[in-house]
Formats: sequence, C-alpha cells, structure tokens
Amino acid sequence: MTEIATLPARSQVPAEQTWDLESVFASPADWEAACQRLYDMLPTLADYQGRLVLGPQIILEFLNLAQEAGILAGMIRAYAFNKSAVDTTDQEAVGRAGQASTLASRYLAAVAFSDPELMAIGFDRLQEWIAQTPELGFFAHYVGKLHRHQAHVRSGEVEQLLAMTTDPFSGPWSVYSMLNNADLTFKPAVASDGGAGAIGRNRSASPSIPSWSRRRASAGKTHTRPSRC
Repeated sequence: MTEIATLPARSQVPAEQTWDLESVFASPADWEAACQRLYDMLPTLADYQGRLVLGPQIILEFLNLAQEAGILAGMIRAYAFNKSAVDTTDQEAVGRAGQASTLASRYLAAVAFSDPELMAIGFDRLQEWIAQTPELGFFAHYVGKLHRHQAHVRSGEVEQLLAMTTDPFSGPWSVYSMLNNADLTFKPAVASDGGAGAIGRNRSASPSIPSWSRRRASAGKTHTRPSRC
C-alpha cells in the first residue's frame, strides 16, 4: 500500500517556511496595541464631519489622519487574517480576525461622511483649493474619480450605514470559509512517480512535489517566506 504523506500541523512547520508576520507586528500584544491606537483615532476622524468646507488645510489634516488610520487598519487586518487563514482551528487567531473586521467597519463608518461632504463643497472649488495647496496635489486624482462616480454616492448617513454593514454581512462568508477550510477533506494526490500526498485548501503534502506558493501578507510591510501552509 502506498504511504501517503500527511499535511503537517501549523505548529510543525519550520518558521522559515511561514509568513513573516512579525515584520507587521512583533507579537499579538503589539497587534492589540495597534487596535487600541486605531480605535482611539476614530473619534478624531469623525470630528471632521461638517468641517471640510472650512478650507484646504482642514481637508489636508483630515486626509493625513485618514490615511494614517487606513494604513494601520490594513496592517491590523493583514496580520489577523493571515494568522487565522493558516489554521482555522486556532480560536485566538480566528477571534483576532473577527476583531479586525469589526474595527475596519468602524473605521469606514467614521470616514463615510467625507465623499458626500466633498461633493457638497463643489468640484470646481475643490480643484481651486488643490491648485492653491501643493500638499493636496496627490488628492486631484481622487477628486476626479469622485466626480465621475458621484451618481453612486449617497448621503453621509446612508454611506455610514452601508459602511457599518460590512462587519455583520461578512458573517455568512466567515462561516462558509471556516467550514470550507477546516472540515472538507479531499482524496490524496498521486504524483507521476507513484508517491501520494494529502491535499487541503491551497496546500499539499508530497514527497516529490513541493508547493511554494505564498503571497505578501501586506504589500510593503511583510517579507514573504516560502510556505507550505
């Protein structure tokens, strides 16, 4: 009977063959601290509601803070979801992924007022402010995109409500993903030399065919190590 190579548990995989998530956050404690930092930024972001009309400097302040918070939210999400994706039986990692999703939804809700408010200022006026303020030069592309898509932007209240649905509406997909990744089993794969290896979602175990297929956990933030799982 052909011996079947089995998939190793995550804890059995050498560190050099795993995602280097420590380049995003050195430890779960650092991740928790980042979550708290982002949470503390949300009221300040929301306080800009109704103030963007005051001028280009206020818009620049808001954009700088929103971008800082957005980058932080992306790092939080990348760490949590990549950590849970490799082992859906790790309840702590799954919990962090849920926490990251909730926090991302709150961030989106905090800044949801900005597009309707920018549209209310008027695109001609926004372009004038951008021309007068070199630091806002990067914002011209976004304003042009917003102008093209303005028919699809709702009021600030509706946009905020839509942002808040991100978290609860992701529930069915999360349940499906956990079942799909953790509970479904597949027939062993047989190589041309007769060797057989167990396979799972996005990974395989074969004595003759290694599977190095991993992406960056966060562009520009995580150094990728080749990984089997």
